[in-house]
Amino acid sequence: MGSIVRVLIAEDESKSFEILKRVLEKNNWIVDSAINGEEALKLLEESSYDVLLTDLNMPVMNGMELISRVRNEVAQTPLIIMFTAYRDAGIKNRAMEMEVDGFFTKPVDFKSLFACIFDGLKKQEKERREKSSTPEIQAPKDPELIQPPFVGVVIAVSTGGPQTLKQLFEKLTVPLHASIFLVQHGPGWVLEELAENLNNEYEIPIQLAVDGMQPQMDQVYLAPGDRHLCIDPETFSIQLSTAPPEHFLRPAADPLFRSAAQAFGKHCVAVILSGLGKDGALGAKKICEFGGKVLIQEPKTALAVTMPQMAIQSDIKHQVVPIRKMAETLLRNTLDMSQRLNEQAKLTSTVL
Repeated sequence: MGSIVRVLIAEDESKSFEILKRVLEKNNWIVDSAINGEEALKLLEESSYDVLLTDLNMPVMNGMELISRVRNEVAQTPLIIMFTAYRDAGIKNRAMEMEVDGFFTKPVDFKSLFACIFDGLKKQEKERREKSSTPEIQAPKDPELIQPPFVGVVIAVSTGGPQTLKQLFEKLTVPLHASIFLVQHGPGWVLEELAENLNNEYEIPIQLAVDGMQPQMDQVYLAPGDRHLCIDPETFSIQLSTAPPEHFLRPAADPLFRSAAQAFGKHCVAVILSGLGKDGALGAKKICEFGGKVLIQEPKTALAVTMPQMAIQSDIKHQVVPIRKMAETLLRNTLDMSQRLNEQAKLTSTVL
C-alpha cells in the first residue's frame, strides 16, 4: 500500500462529509466527494480510488445500488465501506451479502474505520501478490486425457439461494449420473442449517463437505463456512482450502470451478444461479476452456440477477435456462456426459 491513499466519499449530507474529509486528510490522503451514487460511479469509472466510503440513503442512486454497480462495472474495484444512520441488522446483512469490506453506523468510530481501511488495503495487496504468483491452470492439448470416475456438477448460488435451490432439488431425480459440488455464499451456521434442511427435504443425499472425503455419485456436497471447496484432480477427493477469499468471499465458487475444470474436463457441468456479485463467471470460463458445459439461470427468473448476468456477459459458450427447467436440463446433460464417459472408459480398456 502506497503512502498516499485516494478516497471517494459518497454522501449527500455536507456536514457528515466534511467531518470524514477532515479526519482522513490528517493522514495526507486525497479525498474526493460525490453527492449521490450516480456521481460516485462516474468518478470511479474516470479515475482510480483505493477506498469508497458510501452512505446508504442518497438521492438518484442509493448506496446499495452503487455497490452493486461498482462490483459489476468498475474494472479496478476499491475497498468498499458503507456507513449509515440505520441500525437494522437486516441492512447490515444485505450489505455484507453485497461484499462490502466494512459496515459502520453513524456516528462513525474513526479508530475502527482506520483499522478497517488499513487491514482491508493490506489484505487486498496480499491477495493480489498471491494471485499473481499462482500459475494459471492450462487446458491439456488433448481433452481426451481427462477421464474422471464420474461426471462432476458444480453449482454457484448466493442471494436467494435457499429458495432457488428448493426449486432445483425438488425436480432433481436419482440417478443423477453425477456428483454435485455446491457453493452457497454464507457463514458457517447458515450453511450447516441449509445442508440439514435440504437433506431432510429431498431424496438426494446432501451433506457438508469434509476435507479428504471421497465423493460418490448421486450425492451433493456443500462447501462449509470459511473454506473454499475444491476437487483434487489426481484423487478426485474433496479439498477444503483456507486460501484467501475471492471476491471477498470464502467459500467462493471460482476456486471450485477451476479445480473441477482440471479434474473433470469435458465431463463437467457448471451451473450459475441467483446471486449478487460476479463469483462463478471466471471459473465458468475455465470450465469452457476444458470442454465442459455452462448452464446459467435466466436472470428474469432469479431473485438476484447480477451473478447470472455477469456470467452471461463474460463471453463464454453457455445455455440460459429458466429455473423451472434447470433440473431437467441438468439431468439431460449429466446423462449424456455419463454415457460418453462410459464409452470412453470401455474404449480405453479395450485398447489397453
